[in-house]
Amino acid sequence: MTILSIFESIPKARLLAETTAVLENGVFGTTWQIWVSSILCILLGALATSAGIGGGGLFVPLYAFVLGTGVKYGVPVSKATIFGGSLGKYLSTAFTKHPTANRPIVNYNLVAMMQSWELLGTIFGVFFNVLFPELVIVILLVLVLGFSAYKTLKKGIQQFKKESNAMKKEIKKSQSTVTLTNDSGSDTASQSEASQVDEETKAPMGDGSVDGEVSGPASSVAPFDVEKDPAISPELQAELDLEAKLFPKWNLAVLAVMTVFIIFYSLIKKGIIGEMKGCTAGYWVWYFVPVPFFCLLGAFVVKMLRAEFRRKQAVGYEYQDKDLRWDDATIKKTPLVGFAAGVAASLVGIGGGMVTGPLFLELGLDPRVSSSTSAFMIVFTGMSSVVQYLSLGYLPVDFALWFMAMGFIGAQLGHHSVKKLLERSGRPSLICFLLGGIIAVSVLIMFINGIVSLASTPADELFEFSTKGMC
Repeated sequence: MTILSIFESIPKARLLAETTAVLENGVFGTTWQIWVSSILCILLGALATSAGIGGGGLFVPLYAFVLGTGVKYGVPVSKATIFGGSLGKYLSTAFTKHPTANRPIVNYNLVAMMQSWELLGTIFGVFFNVLFPELVIVILLVLVLGFSAYKTLKKGIQQFKKESNAMKKEIKKSQSTVTLTNDSGSDTASQSEASQVDEETKAPMGDGSVDGEVSGPASSVAPFDVEKDPAISPELQAELDLEAKLFPKWNLAVLAVMTVFIIFYSLIKKGIIGEMKGCTAGYWVWYFVPVPFFCLLGAFVVKMLRAEFRRKQAVGYEYQDKDLRWDDATIKKTPLVGFAAGVAASLVGIGGGMVTGPLFLELGLDPRVSSSTSAFMIVFTGMSSVVQYLSLGYLPVDFALWFMAMGFIGAQLGHHSVKKLLERSGRPSLICFLLGGIIAVSVLIMFINGIVSLASTPADELFEFSTKGMC
C-alpha cells in the first residue's frame, strides 16, 4: 500500500462536516476559483521562495478569500504549497557553492542543529491550530509577521549602507590605481588587480576580510577551487576538505531520521497504522513521544558541533566575518529559535522562514546563505506539517498534490529571476528588502482578512476552544 493510497483511505466525515464546500467538491470541482488561485499561487510563490521563506502569510489569505477555504482550512493548503515551493528552491541551489568560500551555500550544520527543535515545534503548532479559535490564530499571525517584518527591513537597511560604503571604497581604489598608472607608465594597476584577486581567492580562513556583502551571487562552480597551500597543516586541510563537501553525510542522515520518524509517528497517531484511538490515554502519551526523541537527537547534534568547533580551534581555523561559530552561546540560542519557528509555522500557516530568515540575518549570515538555508529547512517542516494535516483529514490529497505542484513551479520562476537580479546589482541586501516587504504585505493582508472573517463569525464561537479536530 502506497502513502498516497493510505491518505486516500482516510474517512471523509471530518472534511464533509467541518470544512468548506470547495474542499468537499475536490480540486477540480470549482470553476474560476481554482485557476485564479493557481496563477496567483505561482506568482506569490516566486516572490516568497526567492526570499527564502514559505509565504504562508500570502497563501493563507489567497486561499481563504479567492479559493474560499476560510483561514483555518487555508492553513493546511498553504503548508502543501510551502512544501512544494521549498523543495523546488532547494533543487535549484543544492549544487551551489557559498558566495565567498569553498563550501555549500546551505549551512547544513545550522539546519541539523535547528531542525529537531523546529520539528518538535510543529507537533505543538498543529495541536494549537486545531485547538484555538480562528480569532486567536489571526491575532498571533499578525503579531508574528509584524515583528519579523520590522527586524528584516531594519537589517536590510544596515546591510545596504555597508554595501554602498564598500562600493565607494572600491571606486576610489580603482581611480587611484588608474591615476598612478597614467603618471608612471608602469603596470601598477595590473599588480594591484592581481593582488586584489589573490586576496579574494584565499581559502575560507582569513580574518574576515573577504566581504560577502558586496560580492556577486553564489555560483554552482566553486569560486575557491585553488591549489592547496603547502603552508596549511594536514589537520587544517582535512577540516577544509570536510566542510567543502556539498552533501555532508552525518547532517543529512540526522535529517532523514527526523523525517522518517515524524511521518510514521503521524500515521500511528491517527490510527492509519495500528489501532490507535483518538483522545485515549495511550493517544496522548503517543502524541508527546516526539519530545524525548527530538531532545535526544538534538543533544547528539550539539555533541557533533561542539567537537567540530574544538577541532577547528585546535588546528588554527580562522572564521570569516559572516561565519557562525558553534560556541556555547550559539548552541544555547538556536534550539529556542528552532522550536519557536516550528510552533509558529504550523500554528498560523506561515513558512518557518518568516521566523528563521530574519533571525539568521540577525546572527550575521550572508543574505544568500540565509535564504538558501532557510528554504532547505522549510522542506522538512513543510513535509512534517503536510503529513500531519493529511493524517488528520484536514487536507484532501488532490488539493495537497495540486498546490504542491503550483508551489514548485513558482519556486523555479523566482529563483532564476532573483539570480539574474543579483548578478546585475551585486547587492545581496535586496534579498532582505524582498523578504521584509513580503512579510509586511502579509501583515496588512492578514489584518484585513481577520476583520472580514471575524465579522461573519457568531459571537459565541469567537473564543471557542475545542479538541474535537484531534479526535
